[in-house]
Amino acid sequence: MHDRISVIVERTTGAPVLSTTARPEGEPIVMAHPSDPVAAQHTVLILLGSGRHPSHSSALAEAIGEAFEQIGQWRVTAYGEAQAPVADPRYHADPRRHPDPGVRELVALADAADALVWVSPVYHNSYSSHIKTLLDHLANAQVERKVVGLASHGGHRGSQAVDALRIVARGFNAIASPTNVCTRGDDYADLPGGGYRLTSDEIHGRIRRFAAEIDAMTHALAAFRRRD
Repeated sequence: MHDRISVIVERTTGAPVLSTTARPEGEPIVMAHPSDPVAAQHTVLILLGSGRHPSHSSALAEAIGEAFEQIGQWRVTAYGEAQAPVADPRYHADPRRHPDPGVRELVALADAADALVWVSPVYHNSYSSHIKTLLDHLANAQVERKVVGLASHGGHRGSQAVDALRIVARGFNAIASPTNVCTRGDDYADLPGGGYRLTSDEIHGRIRRFAAEIDAMTHALAAFRRRD
């Protein structure tokens, strides 16, 4: 039975940002590669913390990926696993050794990323257990001294989830970008075949500023990270 949902995508111009596929329990995750990749200076990893696909959060992640494409010179990857295993502390020091192939894929994507974006629905005035599980599978080595952008969906554009995630980013020794992106239901349109599309001009403008900010901060930090 197909009982696990994974969202893992590599995107350059012309390819869809997020692809929702079902896979059997235990089957390795395979990334989708664009047929005509373009050169990129930096890679951003979007972590999707929603247990429902499609969702408003996945539509938000799609819009964020498009904004990085518009900047150019960015390679966008995305990961979201609705039923990732609970984090095992035995692998906290080196999550690359985790026996689950999905976790190892997540860690490899985070290792390769120059910046990250964490997207979560708002649950009980905080972020979701799904994003928490994904982050618990990472160690500081995957995130420290990288820029993290924070985005959420729920309520009336409430910032509870991103405010809580800002503290988590600090725990990773990462730098959260100043601009958050928070959406509500009427920022989206329903798609005929199911799913959602972000339609708010106001939010699209904020996302462009959000992506430009991460781009500028990542370039500024690049020299310091190369010293290692």
